[in-house]
Amino acid sequence: MEILELKDFFEEINYNWKKDFNKLKKIAYYTKTKWHRYRQQFEQSYLLKGIAEYYKIESFLEIGTGRGATCYTLSLIPNIKNIVTVDIIPFKEKQDGSVGWERTLISIEDTYNLIPFEEKKKIKFYERKDFLQIIDTLPKFDMCFIDGDHDNESIIREDFDICNKLIKDKGIILFDDYHPKKYKVKTVVDRIIKEYDFKKVLLIRFNGRLFNTKDVDAGDGLILLEK
Repeated sequence: MEILELKDFFEEINYNWKKDFNKLKKIAYYTKTKWHRYRQQFEQSYLLKGIAEYYKIESFLEIGTGRGATCYTLSLIPNIKNIVTVDIIPFKEKQDGSVGWERTLISIEDTYNLIPFEEKKKIKFYERKDFLQIIDTLPKFDMCFIDGDHDNESIIREDFDICNKLIKDKGIILFDDYHPKKYKVKTVVDRIIKEYDFKKVLLIRFNGRLFNTKDVDAGDGLILLEK
């Protein structure tokens, strides 16, 4: 496994994150701020955009919509025409959350309506139970991002099996929160790495590497698996 710090990875792929600052800051305002914790910016969105641009991604599957930061970010890339994102939470169901550090009840649909970029229209949202019914009808994807359940090994593995079925022959599968002490992601991913002969296995450490220097976690990162 290769390990890179975020800035070293950006240098390797020639990605200038500053060009995206204004738009990603706006998306982060609606999708990343938390009422109980103040943070200025969020490195993950820049990392995923850099990866998608470097690999010239045209289609993207995300398992674990959350508040939508990733799919809104990647929708800004003109080359990407097809974005599918999946969550266990229904599209219209309101949850305890926040916007701009203010606590509120908000749904995935509400957040979608707040995002000011027209590119969001290319995103298709699915509830997990509905998505599982249509897997066989979907085209293959260039990149899959797994950011769903972090604590249930069987679900993490199922998410990989779904992505492995839907990924193109030379596609990219990403896992968030590969951490030696937290979650079960590392346990599952380490097994997968032993099972499959990936062309590339890369751990990118990103938290606190651009903005949140007080939140640096030496073990936390994103795993990139290139088929």
